Amino acid sequence: REIATFQEVGASRLAKSGVSKNALFQQQVLFQESSAAFLEELCKQLQRKIIFPGQIIVEEGAESQEMYAIAQGEAFVEKDGRRISNLLEGSAFGEMAVLGLTSEQSVTIKAERMCDLQYLNSYDLETILEDFPQDKVQLFQVVATMMREELAEISNEEILQEVPLLALLGDSFIKGLAEQMQVRVARKEELIKSKNDKFFVSILQGKASVFLSDLVIRELNEGDTYGETQSLGLVQSSNCEIKAGGSSCLYLVGDKDVVQKLFQAEGGRPRDKLKSTAHVAPEKGKGVIESSPLKAMNFSQAQLDKVYLLCEECFGVADQELLSARQSHKNLLFVVAGKAKQQRGEGTVHYESGTSMVNLNKDFTPVSQGAVTATTHCKYLVLNKRLLMQFIKGQPEEERQRLLQCLGSMPGQARTPATLRQMSTHVAQRCLQAAKSALKDNVKPWEKPKVRITLNLAAERGPVHSSWIKQPDSPTSRRSNVPTEDCRQQRSPPKRVDELDQQEALFCHDMRRLTRMAKACAEDALHELKGLRSEADELRRQLRQLTDAHSDDASPGRLQAGRRRDLGSQDGFLPKAQNTRKTHSPLRVSE
Repeated sequence: REIATFQEVGASRLAKSGVSKNALFQQQVLFQESSAAFLEELCKQLQRKIIFPGQIIVEEGAESQEMYAIAQGEAFVEKDGRRISNLLEGSAFGEMAVLGLTSEQSVTIKAERMCDLQYLNSYDLETILEDFPQDKVQLFQVVATMMREELAEISNEEILQEVPLLALLGDSFIKGLAEQMQVRVARKEELIKSKNDKFFVSILQGKASVFLSDLVIRELNEGDTYGETQSLGLVQSSNCEIKAGGSSCLYLVGDKDVVQKLFQAEGGRPRDKLKSTAHVAPEKGKGVIESSPLKAMNFSQAQLDKVYLLCEECFGVADQELLSARQSHKNLLFVVAGKAKQQRGEGTVHYESGTSMVNLNKDFTPVSQGAVTATTHCKYLVLNKRLLMQFIKGQPEEERQRLLQCLGSMPGQARTPATLRQMSTHVAQRCLQAAKSALKDNVKPWEKPKVRITLNLAAERGPVHSSWIKQPDSPTSRRSNVPTEDCRQQRSPPKRVDELDQQEALFCHDMRRLTRMAKACAEDALHELKGLRSEADELRRQLRQLTDAHSDDASPGRLQAGRRRDLGSQDGFLPKAQNTRKTHSPLRVSE
């Protein structure tokens, strides 16, 4: 303890002496192309830190926002407790952390010998970059290039070949476009594409979200592209924005002007062929929306124009997936030109030009359905259900109540007995599968076995594996070696428990959805029963009027028979046809 205190005091005194080598950060790849004025301000913000042998500089899994450079000394890198490389004098690390592209460290770095370090904090760097926007763009471009080199086994040409629309345009076009693609990187929740940007993006690493009216309408994963139809001129420019997801996002950018120049060099024939297929007037798209089941909403012309602006105009080639099974639950589809199909249970639903896939009810209950695939080249509109609901709630109070009432009266395809049977069968099979797994492993998911099994395993390990349990006050409580096969086998049950917990959550979700659907079916049945009773009361009233009209001219005997028929109708039944006399034929017609 006294040695550690002496080291801390000595390190703090040395750190106060300031940085000895100001040119160390300037020599790094990240800052080699930066301006002189920026580097001068950068050197003023550098700080010094002294690390003694064996001490941890950065720890795997811990948060860090600094970039370090070794002025003197030597360090080594560990991954999962194994030493993988050394860092000599002049080396630097933490470029991603200081730029805010990552928060958790992927490796542990320890001092091999006494190290004199220079470090830069992310807050200080952001303060400097506010006055140097060009240097900020250049720094992120350098990092994006470094990240792209780590994925060098996949070329830009191979990535573009996976896009169905671009694959139809020929290898020469894709090769020319691949050479013009630029690589960029965005931080967490940072804007990738604004409404006015004219380019398409292809996600290389990370995730991104497409926003329209501040709502997420689509998720983009690795390998997904967005905006290629606008760049090709097949659809109009959308009002969507793209932002990075919960972590940094590496992506490729293809400028619209570059695409147009390549088309001119190719003669534009492939694009013109596709464009002629998808060329339709905007009025036709509005007509498809107006003739769809949304006509039950009784939208005015102004409201219909606003709903059309909320739609995302898309284009798909033959055999391309237009909407996944998950997306089809959250969106409405309007086929403007071409044909598409969708798998529903054991059957297939075909969508011709001018038809739509509108599954709505007052609760927006998801419908059990598959992905939507293009049968031919088709142009279509996609409307997110949450956007539609936001538009309805944004109307004045009286109009909002009217639209909500119309929405509640719309038929819901998820409320049919066939769908309920299918869902109940699906839930029963999954519950049976979970029960068999639980009996096989002697696990009861509802008793939260994750904690219980973890404690039992910790007790079974005993003092032999006590060093694996990390102590909060001990800096040396990290794993020093690779666990044996016996230990791995003992640790495998918690993974199985995690799977059971996930299955249990899915089962509960399915059961809640099934309950909502059954409740909705019951409400529909009561509503129909009420309507049938109203119709029956109206028929009885008409029957009594006809009976009274004929009873005025009838004999006393016939009058008594008419009264008996009237009493019978009030009791809820009508006289049989064979008991009706010939003189009362108009009454039989009314019945």
